[in-house]
Amino acid sequence: MNIIRRSLIIMFLVCSIGSFFEYFNTIFLGLRYICMASLFLLFLLEIRKNFILKKHIFIILLFVLTFFIYPLVGILFNIYLYGLITILMNICFYISFLVCCLYISQYYLETSRANFFKDFSMICFLFLISGALIYRDFTIDVITLVFNLVSNNRIERSYLGFTNPNQVAIMSSVLIITTYLSNMKKITKIILLGFSLLILINTGARTPLLAMLLMVVFFIFYYSYKKITIPLLKVMLKTLLIGCTIVSILIFANFISTVSSSFFVSLDILTTNRLSRQLNTIKFLLDSRSFIFGLGMFNISFFSSQDIFSGLNTDSYYTYCLATTGIIGLVLNLYLVGNMLIKSLKMKNMSLIGIIIFCISYAAFEATLIFPTSLLSILLFVSYFILIDKVG
Repeated sequence: MNIIRRSLIIMFLVCSIGSFFEYFNTIFLGLRYICMASLFLLFLLEIRKNFILKKHIFIILLFVLTFFIYPLVGILFNIYLYGLITILMNICFYISFLVCCLYISQYYLETSRANFFKDFSMICFLFLISGALIYRDFTIDVITLVFNLVSNNRIERSYLGFTNPNQVAIMSSVLIITTYLSNMKKITKIILLGFSLLILINTGARTPLLAMLLMVVFFIFYYSYKKITIPLLKVMLKTLLIGCTIVSILIFANFISTVSSSFFVSLDILTTNRLSRQLNTIKFLLDSRSFIFGLGMFNISFFSSQDIFSGLNTDSYYTYCLATTGIIGLVLNLYLVGNMLIKSLKMKNMSLIGIIIFCISYAAFEATLIFPTSLLSILLFVSYFILIDKVG
């Protein structure tokens, strides 16, 4: 039975990546759905084995409330008027995704937690090395690549046979995190980390580098705060953090009110016009009176296929939440992830804290935080379920 379970899990992870690859992507996509259905069925067949652990129940309930009950209520009360079939399909997709993550975590809890990170990293590596060998659209001239990143001159970006260089960047990021947390030998880790970092820089993606920087800044602050023994200094440090947050909010509010300012324009160019497009999306939601409940829990492809929504920007997961499920859905999403982070902090699980902060930061520029087809979402939830009771 374990062989069947492991095979299905490995195939699910392979197909989650392969469905974005140029070769056999249709086959991978079909197999992904088959694997999800098979894992869902196994979950139901083995439900008597005390499958849902007590420490997971609250997060599961929050997930069901956010991605099942809330959109379903929106349909029943005629709040959502567009793409009802798409919303219902998404509801099923999200629930299936959650069940798959629970099943995968149960398997690795019974065998070895570290093996999840090892398996995931090796699958990512095999796809990246295959793409690198087949397409060879990368360079080892790291200095030029870094200069292009800093100067916002990203003309040539590595696709490695995938639909988007950002997808390659996400995969490289997952490879870095899973390699670091795996039980592989030190020399193997060094080789994989070096390779993944090279590919990541070749993609020209700045979001994962920024997310890693924010993760490092958090840990520096966290450990510095722990070492302070004088209560007054701790209060001062907290005040400084809160003050910086308030100032940042005020500065952003000033950007919104002065969108014609040169600083705003420069920042918008730096973010590849993401900032102005997200503000236009928020304006659309306010004008159409959809800010509270959103337009409906659609996937991103549905937005791009509808002329009425063609101008909406969903690059940021938080803007995506506003557009789909409104401010209520955004609050539910933030409460769900915030609860995961708080529990991780209470357990003082540094590995899990790092993963959550990385995913939260990444989501500011990509719709990747809680999305059934996102590798970061798989990493986030499976890691949470297998690490939440592990200290360190």
